[in-house]
Amino acid sequence: MGLTRDEIYKVCGLAARCVKRREAKFKPNKLICQKTGRICEEAYRGEVNGIVMCQITLEWGDSLPDAVERIYQAVHVRLCITTGTSRRQIQLVDFHLPEWDQTRGSYCLRCDEGLNEHYVVWADTSL
Repeated sequence: MGLTRDEIYKVCGLAARCVKRREAKFKPNKLICQKTGRICEEAYRGEVNGIVMCQITLEWGDSLPDAVERIYQAVHVRLCITTGTSRRQIQLVDFHLPEWDQTRGSYCLRCDEGLNEHYVVWADTSL
């Protein structure tokens, strides 16, 4: 079930909205001054058996006396695509913080094999 480029953008946008609604859950350190994070990257990680994986990267800024520290947290979002009578439907399956395999680079131990692409759909390059 290959996805078109527009469908990939829509799926990543939906994944980003799911993460943004639950961003407090993914805040890496409760002592960060900034209360809300912002999405700085949406990436498509692949599709296996109707399950699509997106990686959403959140960023928080923390003010230090002499600088601003930026703290990043990646979140993997799995979505299921089903074909209805007239169109495809997308449902949230789950999301998790990645557990990287140190021997294989960008492979997450919690993701299915085949969900290891990294196609950046959107990134904030304003910094």
